[in-house]
Amino acid sequence: MRRLVASLPLCAALIAQARADPVEEFYKGRVVTLVVGSAEGGTYDTTGRLMARWLGKFLPGNPTIIVQNMPGASSLRAFQWLYLLAPKDGSTLGFVQPSVILNRLTEPTANYEPRKFTVIGRFDPITTFGTAWHTSGVASVEDAKQRDIFMSASSAVGAAAFVPWTLNRLVGTKFRVVRGYENEAATTLAMERGETQGVGSSTLEFIRNKAGWIAGKKVRFIYTIALQRHRDVPDSPTIVELAKNGEDRQVLELLASVSTIGRVLYAPPNVPADRAAALRKAFEAMAKDEAFLTEASRFSSEPEILAAGEVSALIDRDMSMSKTVIDRLKEVIEPMD
Repeated sequence: MRRLVASLPLCAALIAQARADPVEEFYKGRVVTLVVGSAEGGTYDTTGRLMARWLGKFLPGNPTIIVQNMPGASSLRAFQWLYLLAPKDGSTLGFVQPSVILNRLTEPTANYEPRKFTVIGRFDPITTFGTAWHTSGVASVEDAKQRDIFMSASSAVGAAAFVPWTLNRLVGTKFRVVRGYENEAATTLAMERGETQGVGSSTLEFIRNKAGWIAGKKVRFIYTIALQRHRDVPDSPTIVELAKNGEDRQVLELLASVSTIGRVLYAPPNVPADRAAALRKAFEAMAKDEAFLTEASRFSSEPEILAAGEVSALIDRDMSMSKTVIDRLKEVIEPMD
């Protein structure tokens, strides 16, 4: 009897261990890294840091989440690192620009496969705009057909560069792309300082946070990189509307489709299924939390969550595009400067 009594604490401990949530055990006390595919200061960075502050509260074990900025080639560097080198155990996440999907289409030898990533969920769609400074003399696409306008961009594989080049070839605009800026904060600062006259791709969210830019009409919205016009900028045509024929329209629709894919939180391929499910559940719970939404509103962020399965379907749609359209896309996004 004494032996039986003495063994009870050990039995209780073994039973408790057996009942422990393996996901909670994994994340408890752990530091999770959220890799943001842009430099500090842009909308990806601020949104990534917002999620880092909140996501761990909804994960079993409540891990600490830290942000690591990994700028380069419009998030391509971060996406490749996540695919090839990041731990595949659920301890690393990535928040990157959707243009990485198009890059894989146009570079079939690229060493990553978008459909193999573990999708956690979309934070929001990302409608962006080609913008021009009020002193540029350009307020529309028609104006950009009549005179050169220098547009700032980060790299050749981002929308800020390849959309202007595409419009030059398909529509007849005269955009001149100046590359090498780290992020949206740097491209818009270049426009404000007069280094360039516009930006090839800007978010409304970022421009709204620039004091006096909209109220003072300092920025002109030339075109919209999306499938539909934005409700708050209804006079800015989508790039799809600018198409001159059916073939061009298919190419421009493919370019615009990345706005629907939007800003997605990923994990590397082959994350254990139970941890992937926990990450997705936590992401969706975070997006419904009133305190989180209140903080997000301070950054002009309005989450429009899309579940992992729906995001994967959008990625698969683009990755299954016909060879004819992809070949045409490769031609029109080639650098011109």
